[in-house]
Amino acid sequence: MITIIATFTIKLENLKQFHILIDKLMQASRKEVLCLRYDLYEDTNDKQVLTLIEEWDGEEAIQLHNAMPHYIEIAPRLGELCSQSPEVRLYRKLS
Repeated sequence: MITIIATFTIKLENLKQFHILIDKLMQASRKEVLCLRYDLYEDTNDKQVLTLIEEWDGEEAIQLHNAMPHYIEIAPRLGELCSQSPEVRLYRKLS
């Protein structure tokens, strides 16, 4: 299992558009067979900071996800709505 944690700092004027796009991406991604979790969190101190936590059944699952039409269409657009580059980290569970 691999966990992806992606943190976005959204420009205030783009928050509504970001939520529309991320909701569309989450709905489609959750339907993927190898998707174990796909949840969005809002920073309790700053509504412009959102964190997406994904869990996938291995590296192959992530490769398949990244090739999906919904991902290819939406993911690049999310970054354009941010005030800085999103931070994306992949984690492998050790214990």
